[in-house]
Amino acid sequence: MTEFIITLATGFAAGAFYEVLKNIKIMVILLQEIEKHNRDISAATHKIEHRLDNYKVGETSDED
Repeated sequence: MTEFIITLATGFAAGAFYEVLKNIKIMVILLQEIEKHNRDISAATHKIEHRLDNYKVGETSDED
């Protein structure tokens, strides 16, 4: 009976550990996606800032 309880507890512990590892893997994938999007946003922000720096005050693109 004791061996059965130990085996059962070991099985539950292994299952719980597997779920934890699976959740960590999911979190790592999500963090990688967030990092990728942050780089894309950062690059777009840099381009906008560069264009604004090059924009000369008093000039407009509208030709009346």
